[in-house]
Amino acid sequence: MIDFNQDFYFQQVYSQYLDALCDFIVIHKVDLQDWLFVLLSRLLSKLGTDILSSLQSKIVRVLDVVRYCAEIHNFR
Repeated sequence: MIDFNQDFYFQQVYSQYLDALCDFIVIHKVDLQDWLFVLLSRLLSKLGTDILSSLQSKIVRVLDVVRYCAEIHNFR
């Protein structure tokens, strides 16, 4: 049996985690270059699962931030 309250709270926490992850990546992009590939693969695999569209859009936002930070580092 699915507990909808737990599912709701999980989605709220995961949403806040993704927001914090964007900020963390922007602030520490230089130190995270080796870790970005791992993050990309995990985020892409998460996109393949059944999640709410609001979480899906936040994951895409994190992917955009990772791509932007990786491009900046590669051209310097």
